[in-house]
Amino acid sequence: MNTTSLQLKVIEPTVFFVQTAQGLTQAVDLVIWNAAEAVNGSVAVKFGSQEEHMEIGKIAPGEGTYRAYIPDIRESVPIEFVLLADGKIRDRYSMTWMPQRCWQVYMIPIAHHDFGYTDTIENRRQEMPRENVSLDGQWQIALDPGNVGKQEKWFAENVSGSQFHEIRVPSCWEEKFPFYDGVGWYRREFDAPQSRVEYAAHPCQTCAQAIC
Repeated sequence: MNTTSLQLKVIEPTVFFVQTAQGLTQAVDLVIWNAAEAVNGSVAVKFGSQEEHMEIGKIAPGEGTYRAYIPDIRESVPIEFVLLADGKIRDRYSMTWMPQRCWQVYMIPIAHHDFGYTDTIENRRQEMPRENVSLDGQWQIALDPGNVGKQEKWFAENVSGSQFHEIRVPSCWEEKFPFYDGVGWYRREFDAPQSRVEYAAHPCQTCAQAIC
């Protein structure tokens, strides 16, 4: 039984991955209970012959969720999380790690092109100013347990919003719909930068990484 003021209550793997100079890392949410004053904490992750250390930052009193990034583990292995504060071990949490399936998804719509009237798409894309726009923030999501959304054209602009719910991106839909396993439709509206409006007749590129 843990009698310290800090306790690792839950380790929750997420579906989010980040590419770093050291390789692909997976986001993990740590639910920590702090029965004392705020303290700076860190966590050590041990699996196989490897051990990784990462800072959590300030752990506030009460229960809170803190995100850490661990190396991408591609096989089922025993893993131990060690919670530290002030250089001392405060708690341990052991589990069997289940690897996630990972893809990089690129969606590139290509419009009809009339040769002889305009330059090639490749040349026009090189002329277009490049500007990255983050779509993090409030989205809408509709759950589709019957997988009928494609047939009923839920992707259409005029589809009813009654089945859509607000959701923050990035996040896991399990935070809003625990235990749901099925199809989900995301949507949001945004204003394109003026530099893109001027090239509205040409393709835009949308990139979503690490959808698992």
